[in-house]
Amino acid sequence: MKFVAKDSTNILVNVSPKTSDEYGKNGHDYSRQMFEDMYKQYNLTTRIVETKKTYLAGEKAFKLVYYNPINNTKAIEYYFYKGSNAFVITATTKSAQFSNYEGLFMESIKSNSF
Repeated sequence: MKFVAKDSTNILVNVSPKTSDEYGKNGHDYSRQMFEDMYKQYNLTTRIVETKKTYLAGEKAFKLVYYNPINNTKAIEYYFYKGSNAFVITATTKSAQFSNYEGLFMESIKSNSF
């Protein structure tokens, strides 16, 4: 599911069945180092701004905020599992607009029922 504003600001909810490797895992198994290693492996210039182990929809979740200098965007991502599904929620906007949208992003993400 994807919501897109006229200025290309968007929220994407990606739901997929858990893979066999994901059973027994939760959002708190993610780490900043894991993402930094992945970005380095693929030579991505993405810079991590914030990470946090938190809860979303009553489940252990991992929050990641990052900046992408290639397209000058900033995004919030949440990773978590619920039932037999893996969820990744991404809210993205231009970096200069991020502070204007951050509250709306958080309200929208937390208002969903999963």
